[in-house]
Amino acid sequence: MKSHPTIYRGTQFRSRLEARWAAFFDLVGWRWRYEPFDLEGWTPDFLLSRACTDDVLIEVKPLVFRGDEQDFTIDRCPATRPDVLAAASKIDRAISGSQWQALLLGAFPFEGVPSFGKKFLCAGLIGENYDNGECLWWQQAVFVGHGGDEYHYADGFSLQPEFGRWNHRVDEWIGSESSYLIDLWAEAANSTMWQPRGGRLHEPLPA
Repeated sequence: MKSHPTIYRGTQFRSRLEARWAAFFDLVGWRWRYEPFDLEGWTPDFLLSRACTDDVLIEVKPLVFRGDEQDFTIDRCPATRPDVLAAASKIDRAISGSQWQALLLGAFPFEGVPSFGKKFLCAGLIGENYDNGECLWWQQAVFVGHGGDEYHYADGFSLQPEFGRWNHRVDEWIGSESSYLIDLWAEAANSTMWQPRGGRLHEPLPA
């Protein structure tokens, strides 16, 4: 898939998809830095703050998640698709054993596998150090609303691994707000849309 360099809020992104995710971060209230630094074999697309309990490194790929990519490590992933596995492996080699966690984002947010009889909107896959830092444990990154406790982030949204330590709080996870987040994703597209007239980029929406 050919990428289209896109300017959003004064930053030139290597692809329109990266720019759209940046616009979405702004709309949700998360802070981002584009291509913050180089790691061994990997340059993260973003450093994201206020989305998780710690800062998270992000890789954006035009992947279409099916919703069944969940709960795997690089060496224990018999059902994981090759394209997802390749992207996760690159990140795994770069940050395993470090303090970083990573988020693999695809072409759009997706509906994850139902859990506890509920369906959840996911941003992508989140990888956290596992097995004494030998590898990353990848899980679906679910949009969460906590409503006022210590993990209440901007606009009430954060990301947590679906099958991680937050399962006992599943009733507080987002369900009905999914349509609102999808609307924000559509608004992010408007902020980064190519405008044919004069060959100019569409002006970003006011912050």
